[in-house]
Amino acid sequence: MSMKIWWVFFAVLPLSEEQNRAFELDNSTCLGCLLSLLSDQLCDIYMKYGVACELWEALDRKYAESDAGRELYVNDQYHEYRMVDDRSVVEQAHEIQLLVGELAHFDCILPDKFVVGGIIAKLPPSWRSFSTSLKHKKEVITIDSLIASLDVEEKARAKDVPRSAPSDGGPSNANVVEGKSGGGNKNKNWKPKAKQNTNFKKKKNLADITCFVCGEPGRMARKCRNRKS
Repeated sequence: MSMKIWWVFFAVLPLSEEQNRAFELDNSTCLGCLLSLLSDQLCDIYMKYGVACELWEALDRKYAESDAGRELYVNDQYHEYRMVDDRSVVEQAHEIQLLVGELAHFDCILPDKFVVGGIIAKLPPSWRSFSTSLKHKKEVITIDSLIASLDVEEKARAKDVPRSAPSDGGPSNANVVEGKSGGGNKNKNWKPKAKQNTNFKKKKNLADITCFVCGEPGRMARKCRNRKS
């Protein structure tokens, strides 16, 4: 359309001599444009077409059904989309906008109010209170204002996370240190368990042992050859 050669698809025969010369020139240019957009494998298949409108109709017959299937797939993606907590809410809202824009290519144009309501309904469970506050607003919420509100709320929550992390882990770490050092324990008789197992019996020297079976020194009774059992 930008090259003003779209008319060759709808040219009505017969053409005048001047129109025929223009048709041959624009038809050749249009064929080159269409074939240049195809992959090498598809280009080899569709090279046989010499008229642009015939090539266009062949491509339309081939891919019109797949476009219909693609529309249903994108529609299903939009309805089944659910935001999660471990990803940026603003990024996920932009993904929903991309699905809405793709549906618009299939002449399925969703109203802005419907898109706003869909984004709010798809927020993660941790954003339930925020989504409820949005529903109570009396003024009209646009898509841009909703994205801006989500961005502000997300940044505010990101600032709160580092502050709460030390308080959650701080006391437990301090308790572990106190328990090991014993400084915070009020029981004065408390002793570490490791010290209770330090008094081990020393091994006896074989020279000090006398067999009570045969009476010979340096021999243990359980290894004596004179034992009956």
